Parts: sequence; C-alpha cells; structure tokens
Amino acid sequence: MQSRQIRPKTAWGLVAVAALMLMGSAARAEVIYESATTTFTGETPTGGSAGGVQTDQEFWSGVRFFLDRAVIAEAIGGHFTTPVARGNDQIFGVIAAIEGGLDVPDLDTDVVAQTLLTLPTPGTSANIKGSVSALLQPGWYALVFGSGRYGATSELAGAIKSNGSGPVNQGIDLTFSIRLSDNVLITQSAGARYFLEGREVPSSVIPEPGSVVLMGLGLVGAGLASASRRRRLARA
Repeated sequence: MQSRQIRPKTAWGLVAVAALMLMGSAARAEVIYESATTTFTGETPTGGSAGGVQTDQEFWSGVRFFLDRAVIAEAIGGHFTTPVARGNDQIFGVIAAIEGGLDVPDLDTDVVAQTLLTLPTPGTSANIKGSVSALLQPGWYALVFGSGRYGATSELAGAIKSNGSGPVNQGIDLTFSIRLSDNVLITQSAGARYFLEGREVPSSVIPEPGSVVLMGLGLVGAGLASASRRRRLARA
C-alpha cells in the first residue's frame, strides 16, 4: 500500500466546525451512510450457523463509500456479534480517507478518526457504535473495524449477515475484509452493516474563499490593534 497524506481541513472547514458547535443540539445526528439496513438483532446461535465477515486480529472488515457533501462525523459502528468473550470485548473503528472506490485503506497514513466499540453479549447481535469527531469533506472514505490496534484486543468477532434462520440485514453495498497476514483486500457480498452518523454541514456556514481571506485579515488587524493599545498603555 502506498503512503499518502491525509486531506487537510480547509479554512472554511474550520469555520463550519465552529458554526456547528454554536448550533449545539439544534441539528441532531442522523445516519449519513449505511452499507445495509438491519432487520433483526438479538439471540444468535453460537454453533457455527451464524454467518458474517470475520472482524478480529486476523481479519479487519469494512466498507468504502463516497460522500457528495461535507459532514461532521459523530459516530461510526456496525451490526456485530461474538460467540465468546475473549480479550477486552472491544473492537476498534476508524474512518480512513482513501483515493477512490478501489483503494485499499492504510491505517498508518489514512486515518482521520478512530474509536473503540464494545461488543454485545456473547451469543447475541446488536448495532454498536463509538463516538468520533471529524470534518469529512466530499470524497471517498472507508470504515474499517478490527482488533489488535488502538487498545482493542477482542477475538472471534464478526460483522453478522445471518443468524441461521435467515439474513439479519438487507444488504445495499459490497463490503470487504483485509487479511492482515499479507494485506490482501477481499471483496465480500452485501449484507454486513457498517454505518456513519453525523450532521450535514449547512451551505450557509461555508463562506466564499474571499470571505475567508478577509476574515483572516480582520483577525490579524484586530490582533495588531490590540497589541498597539497595550504598548501605549504601558508607556503611559
């Protein structure tokens, strides 16, 4: 995997973040993206009849998706299960900025946000999530979940697709797993659910480039004026 620089936040992006912070709870977080919709959670057989995408210290799993608008990411998660409690019962989740729909996410260079998720009670499945805070500009991203990094040490977890009685999600997009022994990405059929929650950045808080420049000049001018006043008071 090639080394790349993460796309930086622009000046308008910082303004957008500040504006949304001022809005507070006025804008509620919503599902910005999901790879599948859930139709069942709860008891899951542990005798091998459950199906899904392995998500642990040997295989990471996730999905690639495209954002056509700027959003503030607030949580990421998925529909997971585990047959037994091993390790600390946590997996990690990251948002990675990637170059396109075929790019393999590199957790050494592409991560823009990370979190930990606590797995459901063994023998059950549930939609779980962890909090993040990141401005995502339009472009390609990947959600990646696994263990062995960021303090997560769980084993035998999986992004569940079926529980023996039938599908537990309605698939929308193809997903993937990454085999860590050789960093090979394996395409998985639709059915595993991964999701991103957040808030869309309103166009009203995205200033024109010229406005950003003027804002910066204004702040510099205000700082110089304040320093000048302090010097005059000190001489007096």
